[in-house]
Parts: sequence; structure tokens; C-alpha cells
Amino acid sequence: MKSRISKGTVLVVDDEQLNVLIIAIRLRSLGYTVLEAGDGLEALALLEDNEVDLILSDVMMPRMDGFELVRRVKADPRHEGVPVMLITALDSTTARVTGLDAGADDFLSKPVNAVELELRVRSQIRLRHLSRELVHRGEILGEVAMEQSDQERIVVVEDDPHWAAVLQRSLRSESYAVELAGDLRTGLAAVNRTQPDVIVLDLTLPDGSGMELVRALSAVPSVDGAHRPIVVVVTGTDELTEKLDCLRHGADDYLVKPIEPQELRARISTQVRRARASRKALAQAASAREAAFRDALTGLYNRRFLMADLQRRTTQGSPRRFSVALLDLDHFKGINDTWGHGAGDDVLRAVSLALRANIRESDLACRYGGEEMVLVFPSTPWATRSSRSIACVRRLRRWSVPRCRPAA
Repeated sequence: MKSRISKGTVLVVDDEQLNVLIIAIRLRSLGYTVLEAGDGLEALALLEDNEVDLILSDVMMPRMDGFELVRRVKADPRHEGVPVMLITALDSTTARVTGLDAGADDFLSKPVNAVELELRVRSQIRLRHLSRELVHRGEILGEVAMEQSDQERIVVVEDDPHWAAVLQRSLRSESYAVELAGDLRTGLAAVNRTQPDVIVLDLTLPDGSGMELVRALSAVPSVDGAHRPIVVVVTGTDELTEKLDCLRHGADDYLVKPIEPQELRARISTQVRRARASRKALAQAASAREAAFRDALTGLYNRRFLMADLQRRTTQGSPRRFSVALLDLDHFKGINDTWGHGAGDDVLRAVSLALRANIRESDLACRYGGEEMVLVFPSTPWATRSSRSIACVRRLRRWSVPRCRPAA
């Protein structure tokens, strides 16, 4: 029987053993490695010897509660970037704001819904892996200073004048640059124009559902260096089905009206912090030094970068599992011989664009040489890697190269 490679490591912290058991069984069935702790102090001890991708912690615990655990984790540079999700039965704005101010990245309410648990854990670990990969690439390319803008940019898409004013007033009080849009069309235009850090989006709009914008943003191809805004959905209903639908299609957070301004500011501050870290890592990867690691024809990373990348992955103190796929274009010599090398260059550029559009943000596409490409899939099990490679190749087969004129 083949061993199963973990999708990530989750530390579950709760003084109620039954709660830990229920969550652990669910996460292990989904392919995660689970560590268990009975309170904050025990969790900190486990973090000394284990690298984790996510911490799921109860709030009310003896010796050290969840709020203090968050503060300790976020203050320790050894755990930089590790997301913490608090699980609580306290349905109060004060409790949520306290947790967010301490540095919590998300909340789950008791009793925990299994589907919501799966979606939120998957989202947090995806962002964790992406952040780690961006830092990894920045270390290869060399650190550069990031140009900091004076204000973080937020687009609010809300057609209700009252709530638009409440949202704008609350967010501008935190010195964010806020742009308002009253419908989907205007909102999409504002997003494309300003490239915001965060989008606050109402679901019920005059020209359609805000879900259309969520789907459109999640469908944008994952191209190296592209910043994706954080999406916070705002709605008047607290239906679990609607909430899960939003998370499933790419929303990062969900707020129900009426919104307490204090909680709104705390939640947006958390998302802005995450967006800022993403922009910093992307800025490092976009340094002038990157030119030496890019293939001039295709724009993919070159063989030099691939070798440096693989060396770092295999020589680090605690190497993480990854998979590699080698792709070769069949009959490529015939294209060059029949239509000329200019046509062959067009094919390589087009195939490279198709590759970059069909891999995750954290995956790496390189031109190894000639018509050979290499894909690196970080933190990816063999079976998942195989399915992703097959899906990518099938998309490429459906894609047709525009007919080129024969060379003169």
C-alpha cells in the first residue's frame, strides 16, 4: 500500500479531547497531518520541534487561552507567516475583535461545520504555501526594497447608500484609500484600474450577484507576479449554504449585516496585512536581478533558476515534499523545418502562456532548453501532481496554434 503524502500540517489546540478528536479525524481523512495539543502552552512546546502550516485553536482553555496563543505565535519570528484560526462558541463582536487584534487570521464558530472547516483550512494552507514559495523565490533572486504606497487600496462594491457610507467611513478612518462602486460593472472596472489590496463586496447588486465577481476573480489565470486581491463578502443573510458557496468560489472572508464598525476594521486590517505580505514577496520576485533567471523568448524561468530552485529544495534543513514534471513538445523540429524558426518561436511563446495559465500560483514553470519545459509542484502528493499534469496537458491539446504562413 502506497504511503499518502500530506497536504500540510495542522496543529489542533483544545482542552476538550472530543473536540480535538472530531476535527483531527476529519482533517486526516482529507489528507492533512494533524498534531494535537491540550492548551496554549502545550501548543508552543510542539511548535519548538515541528513546522506547521496552520494552527486551529479553541479560545477558552486553561493555563493559556487562544488569544494569548495567537499573540505569542505572531510575536515569534520563527513562526512568521503561520496562519492561526480561532474556534469559539463566543458569538460576540468583542471576542472576534480581540482575536483579530491579537493577529488571528480567521474564525470558526462552534459547532464546527465539516464543509466550512474543509474550505477554510484549504484556503489558509493554500495561501501559506503560496507565501512560502514567493519567499523561496525571492531568496534565490535576492532581496530588494519594496516600494511602499502611502495607502492600502480598497474597493467597496455596495449599492445601498447607507451601508456604502458606513463602510467608507469606517475604512477611511484607518487611512485606507477607498473607492466606491454601486454595481458589478463599475466595481469590476474599479478593480481592474486600481489593483486593490482588498475588495469588500455586497452579494445583492442591481445588475447581478456579487458572486459573479468572486467567480471572475478566481478564474483569472495564475500568472507569475500577478497580485490577487483579498475578497471580503458582505451580505444581509447568515445562511450557511450561501456562506459556503462564497468560500468555495474564492471569497476569503464573510461578514453579515449589520456590521459593527470595530469588527469591520479589525477584519479588514487582518486581510490588508496578508495582502501587504503578498505584495512584498511579489516585489522581491520582480527585481531587476530576475532578468538573469528568465528565458527571453518565453518569459518562463530558465534552466539556471530551475537548478538553483531544486538545489534549495533538496538541501534545506527540513526539505518539503515536491513533485516535478518534464514536458516535451512532439514534432517541434517539423514546425521549424516546415514553417521556419519564427513560427517555432511563436509556438513556444503560446505554449508557455498556456502553461502559466493552467498552474497554481505556487507552482513553477521553467524552460529547460529547446522545446522542453519543467513544472515544479511544491507541497504536492504524487497522485495530485499526476492529475494536475494530465489536466494541464489535456487543456494544451484542446488549445490550437494559429496557422503560420510558410517561411519565405
